[in-house]
Amino acid sequence: MGAAAISLNTRRYQLPPSALNPFALPGIAQAMRVARSEQFALYNASCVDFKGHSALCTHALDSGLIGPEALEWLEHYPNAYGLHRLTGEVVAGIERVLALPTKGLFKDKAALLKSLTTPYADPCVAAGATLHCIDASLIQIDAVAELIEQGPDCASALFDKIGAALDGVLTLPEPAESSIERGIQGEHYVLEGGCFSEFLLELPEADDFHEVRVILFKTLDAMTHYLIPFNTPATFLGEGSYYNHEVAGAYASLKQMVSAATVEQMTEYLLTTPDEQLGFDTWSFTGDEGFDEESAERFAAMLVEIHELTELSGFYLGADKPQEMRTLRRQALEAMKAGTPYSDTLRVLVQALELCLSKAEQGYCFDHDLHSMAGTASDGMTFFESIVVQVSGDFPNLLDSTYEGYDGQVHGCGYPAIGLPLKGPEMASQTLPILRDTAACIQLLGKICESLGTPNDQQ
Repeated sequence: MGAAAISLNTRRYQLPPSALNPFALPGIAQAMRVARSEQFALYNASCVDFKGHSALCTHALDSGLIGPEALEWLEHYPNAYGLHRLTGEVVAGIERVLALPTKGLFKDKAALLKSLTTPYADPCVAAGATLHCIDASLIQIDAVAELIEQGPDCASALFDKIGAALDGVLTLPEPAESSIERGIQGEHYVLEGGCFSEFLLELPEADDFHEVRVILFKTLDAMTHYLIPFNTPATFLGEGSYYNHEVAGAYASLKQMVSAATVEQMTEYLLTTPDEQLGFDTWSFTGDEGFDEESAERFAAMLVEIHELTELSGFYLGADKPQEMRTLRRQALEAMKAGTPYSDTLRVLVQALELCLSKAEQGYCFDHDLHSMAGTASDGMTFFESIVVQVSGDFPNLLDSTYEGYDGQVHGCGYPAIGLPLKGPEMASQTLPILRDTAACIQLLGKICESLGTPNDQQ
C-alpha cells in the first residue's frame, strides 16, 4: 500500500503532492531547540558569562561535581542557552554539597526571630534619653537596671520605656487624644495631627458676658505666646488666618465699609467698582477676569463673616503682655468676688493667666522656629496649629476656604507633624517643656469649653 498523498489545490495553481509517512515527520524537536535558543539570546543573553561560566563548568567536571551526562546540554544547545543550563547543573551540585541540616541549626528560634525583626535603635541616643527621663523622674532607675545590663542590645527596649514615659507626660483629653498620633521615630518623639483637635466655644449672647468674652480671648492670645501656638478663631479663620490672609488683607482695606454693609451691598460694590479702585489686589480671587456675580457674592460673604468674627473674638494682648495679664487676672477675680454666672469660666481663665504669667516672669515665650524642626513642612500649617479653637457662629465661607487650603497642604506635604529631639541636651531643654506645655494648654482649653457649657446659673 502506498503512502497517503494530499493534493494541495488552489484556484489557479496545482502544487505537487506532499507525502506523509513515519519517515518524513517534520523536525519538531530541532525547531523547538532553535526557538528556545533564539528566545534566550534575545532576552537573557546577559545572564551568561562565557569565559567565567565555561571555566566553572570545566572545574566542576574535572572535580566530579557533575558527570559527563550533563554535557548533553551543550550537545543539544551549542550556544549561550546550553551553557546557561549546564551552569545551572553545576550550581545545583554545589548546593547539594553545601546543604546544611536544618534541624537544630538555630537555637532559641523565637528569641532570634524577635531580635531580627526588632528595628535598629541607636544605643547612644537611647542611653542619653533614658538619663534625661530619670533626671525628670519619668523613669525609675530600678525599672531599667536589668535592661542596661544587656548592653547595646537593650536600646530598643529602652526606647519602649522612653516612649511610654513621654506618653505619660502628654496626657490628653478628648478630642486631642484621638486626633494626635505620637511615637518615637529614630531620634525624635513625633507628634502628628491626623485631623484637627477642635475646641468649640459656645459663647453666651447675654450682655453681661461681654467683659468675660474680652478676658477669654485675651487669655487665649496669652496662651499662644507662652504655652503653644495653637489656632484661635482669629488665626484659624479670621484676620490672622494662614489660608484666608488674602481675604484678611482685603478686609483691612475695606473694614469701615464692611462694618456698615450687608452681603448684598458689598456684592454690588465689588461688581460696580473698577479693580484698581478697590484698594487691594483682586487677582488671587478673580484672575484676569474681574469679579462676576458668583465670585463677588462669595467674596462679599467672606468679608462680612470676617468682620463678624473680628467683632466677636478680636481681642489681643498689647505690647506689655505681663502687665496686661496681671490686669486681666485682677478683673477676673473681682468679677468672681462680686458674683457672676460665669465664675466657672473665669476660674479657669485665672488658672491659665497665672500659668502664662509664671512663664513670662521666667523670661520664657514660645519662640521656636517650627518650620525648621524635624517633621515640619517648610511652609503651611504646623502641628500646633492643628489644635483649633472655634466659636459658635455662622462662618461657612471662611470655613470652606480654610479647609480647602488645609486639604491642599495635606495632599502636598502630609499631615502637620513635629519631631521633638531625644538626642543631647535638647531632650531636657526643649522636648520635655514643650510636651508639658502642650498637655497643660489642651487641658485648659477643654476646661474652658466645659465651663462655658454649664455656667453657674444653669447648673
